[in-house]
Amino acid sequence: MLQHTFTQAVENGMMITGGHFTLTYDGSSINAGTIESFRCCAQLYSSEKKKYPKLGIGILINDIGAVCSSSGCQTQRVPTRAAFALPDAYQTILDELGIQKEELVIFWEKHIRNRAKKQLHSQIVKQNPSIVYREKEGYIYRSNQNSVEIILSRYNDNDKRGTPACPLIMSAYSLEHKRLGYSSSLNFYYVGEDNFMNIANHFVIEKGCYLASCFDPSIGQTKNVYFFKDKTMKNF
Repeated sequence: MLQHTFTQAVENGMMITGGHFTLTYDGSSINAGTIESFRCCAQLYSSEKKKYPKLGIGILINDIGAVCSSSGCQTQRVPTRAAFALPDAYQTILDELGIQKEELVIFWEKHIRNRAKKQLHSQIVKQNPSIVYREKEGYIYRSNQNSVEIILSRYNDNDKRGTPACPLIMSAYSLEHKRLGYSSSLNFYYVGEDNFMNIANHFVIEKGCYLASCFDPSIGQTKNVYFFKDKTMKNF
């Protein structure tokens, strides 16, 4: 099923990611859905890497401790990444498929958030007319063309640009793939109701893809596959 469904979506220069999770002290954020999304990513990479020499495999790890939805954010303390080790279930998948740990690119969300702040600053300096500031709320992206309104940052007394919101972070995530030399990406996400601490919903991810294409029209396609409990959805 995997080969038939997603193989044709792969192209040379693509970054394939999956298994996104939040760092915790007890590993409680890892579940059957996150493991399955990582397995799909790894299986696809393993089956296609000989055909496409510039293929990449990666994983986004939340080392911030905040998960946001349209109504706000939930935060929790997370361990430092200094003692990080790939979860046993993930390492087993790599071993079974003959993928070296060194092949796996880890995208740390704290780093991506910092890239997002720079991205917002750059757009403000360029005086992007779609970037609007709302007093005591933060920055939003507003497109008069299609009435789109997306939260970019949330008001923060200690930061005049505010705290980057999830859509802006996910935009920076797509742009980070390009910065590292990848021309497109294919990302597997588990978005079941039991996975809220890792991914609140798929809407913020899609808004991030839209923002990335607005900020850089030359960016390659970001293809996303979403696993729910009872169905699979994709944006391509």
